Amino acid sequence: MASQRLWLHKFDPSRFEFIKTSDALPEITLGDSSVDYIYSQGVLHHTSYPEAILKEFYRILKPNKSACIMVYNRESIWLHLYTAYDQMILKNAFPGISLEEAFARNSDGVDCPIARCYSAGEFIDLCQKAGFQADYAGGYLSRQELSFLKSLREQAIADERLNQVHGDFLRDLEFDDHGYPLYHGKYAGVGGVYHLYKPAHR
Repeated sequence: MASQRLWLHKFDPSRFEFIKTSDALPEITLGDSSVDYIYSQGVLHHTSYPEAILKEFYRILKPNKSACIMVYNRESIWLHLYTAYDQMILKNAFPGISLEEAFARNSDGVDCPIARCYSAGEFIDLCQKAGFQADYAGGYLSRQELSFLKSLREQAIADERLNQVHGDFLRDLEFDDHGYPLYHGKYAGVGGVYHLYKPAHR
């Protein structure tokens, strides 16, 4: 699949090397401090051992180099409005399961085996335990989130069936000059973006 994508975009395949790994064995077959930059877009939240993979990222990254990681954002319109209200209350789509399980089924299809979401504090803590300095840039928004926010926010806030945690999140949203929602000063979309940095060895 990756090779086909290179062909589609007319990249020279000789510039690339693909390494296939397994979720059962969270090891990256690259040398210590051998990588200049790591970009992981929507992968770690689907893995069995994200903590171990972050440690591998730290091991292979050169000192004074950085990584950009996207994992699903817990403090998002997707979780608090789309999943918790539209799907679980209005549509009764996931009876008898937790919010986290409903989110997993509601993000990448009901058959997706793993789909986690993290608050900024939770994921930064994982990154720091792996050795990184980490900063949360915010969550980029999907069109679907913006649509549901426009049509359902006020209804959800007024609905007594919605758990207070989700109602408080929706009430606490602020909006930038373009009308995009922010929560505690960061964009409240499902795509949580983190910048990681590996300091030089002391």
